[in-house]
Amino acid sequence: MADKLKEQYYSPPPKLGNWEGFKIFLWNSETKQFLGRTAGSWAKILLFYCCFYAVLIGFFSAMLAIFYQTLDMKVPKWQLDSSLIGSNPGLGFRPMPPESHVESTLVWFKK
Repeated sequence: MADKLKEQYYSPPPKLGNWEGFKIFLWNSETKQFLGRTAGSWAKILLFYCCFYAVLIGFFSAMLAIFYQTLDMKVPKWQLDSSLIGSNPGLGFRPMPPESHVESTLVWFKK
C-alpha cells in the first residue's frame, strides 16, 4: 500500500473557499500567472490577435477597394429597364370592377 502512494504522481489541489480561489485565479504568486496565463502566454495571444485583425482589416480593405473600382461615381450602373426593378419600382393595384358591379370594389377570387 505504501508503494502505491509513492508512485502516485498527481495530488489534487488544496480545497479553497470561493474568495481564496478567485484571488488565486486573478494572481497566482506561485506560478506567476494572471487569469490563469503567464506573461509569455499573454504576449503570444496578443501577438496572434494583432496579426489576425491586421490581416482581416487588410482583406476587407482590399475587397472594398475592388468593389469601388467597379462603380462609376457619376452615373448608376443599372438604369430603368436594364435594372432588376425595371421602370416601375412600386406596386400599385386599382380594382377595376366589372360594369355589372360598379358600386363595389371588392376583389373576388375564383377557383
